[in-house]
Amino acid sequence: MRRRRLGSTGLEVSEIGFGAWQLGDDGAWSGMDDRTAHRLVDTAIDGGINLFDTAPNYASGNSERLLGEALRGKRQQVVLVSKFGHLPDGSKVLEILFNIFHQDVRRSFPLVRKRGAGTIAKVPLDSGWLTGRFNARSRFSGARGRWSEEEIARRAQLVDRLDWLTADGSELAHKAIGFLLSYEEVSCVIPGMRTVDQLQSNLKAAGHALAPEDRDKLKTFWDEITQNGERPLPW
Repeated sequence: MRRRRLGSTGLEVSEIGFGAWQLGDDGAWSGMDDRTAHRLVDTAIDGGINLFDTAPNYASGNSERLLGEALRGKRQQVVLVSKFGHLPDGSKVLEILFNIFHQDVRRSFPLVRKRGAGTIAKVPLDSGWLTGRFNARSRFSGARGRWSEEEIARRAQLVDRLDWLTADGSELAHKAIGFLLSYEEVSCVIPGMRTVDQLQSNLKAAGHALAPEDRDKLKTFWDEITQNGERPLPW
């Protein structure tokens, strides 16, 4: 697992981090019991992940509790990220919504470099759409229930337009993460994970930055579908 500098913090973090939003949330994600959560954290560390992103409200506090339990005796090996808002003079580290369908933040990267800020890219797979497992007939509940049938159909069409990315036999999720890692301004990408299989798939995306020409095609793709950012997709 390669590591990157986290802005001006002096910390080095793994390219792939652990998004702990789902950790311990047995209500929304069936099967996420304490034993499964502990195993996920242990497997992530064994795979080279050293950044864990959580928040007080994730799983009503269970995410933080489980991380505390799983990291007992390992605290100095990892970087813990939580949320506390913005400082008047700006933040050292920024957590940004950034993926193939939401690219507006890349326009701020010159300022990120100037300020020496670190960035953590969240929702890198667009809540599952950029894994390729959803289609126009997919229906959702819970947090994903925010999409209307029209929005589901639109996103399915956009995913179909990315077929060229996987013509070499690669997985769409790996290319989606590779797109983010192709930006040196991105310190860490934090996909969510609730199974060991998902974790292992995320680990395989490490070190696979997209080729410059492919990145340029995806930038043009976003400019087109959002009318140069004037009509962004609802997240």
